Amino acid sequence: MIAKMVVEMLKPFHAKIKVFSRHISQEELTKHDMEKADLAEIFSTCDIVSIHSGMTQENFHLITEELLNMMPEGALLINTARGAVIDEEALCRVLAKEKIHAVLDVYEVEPLPADHNLLEMKNAILMPHMGGPTIDRRMIVTRSVIGDIKLFLQNKPMKCEIDRAYAAKMSAH
Repeated sequence: MIAKMVVEMLKPFHAKIKVFSRHISQEELTKHDMEKADLAEIFSTCDIVSIHSGMTQENFHLITEELLNMMPEGALLINTARGAVIDEEALCRVLAKEKIHAVLDVYEVEPLPADHNLLEMKNAILMPHMGGPTIDRRMIVTRSVIGDIKLFLQNKPMKCEIDRAYAAKMSAH
């Protein structure tokens, strides 16, 4: 869902968007003028790589040192998804070369331990993981949840229901 919001926010900039996804439809790609690509192509050709993957077994350390080393000079890696999608030790080794930059708000261990190597990286911006809506969105989210509860109690389809298949793509737990 966050990936879809990011795509919408990028529309005014006419950014070329490449997507790695195991489950996106051609209809969705066409609708948002996106191109499906493998990870090697994305990491070797994109100046900005933003991670929006759920934490499943197949996504554990999906982003490897090999992929990180493919990134162009000055490229930016953003991870606001799940920390363990990226091999953090590999990321530290690549960041130490000062070829790329990273912005992270998720880590394999949260909160990030005080002695973690990421804290020493000059080319990384680290923020605490703040899951959930920002203060300006809380009332909207609350109204939406209340609306879905009412629909559920009336045995009507809910607007924000997440089925088991979709939830399984978000997290293995």
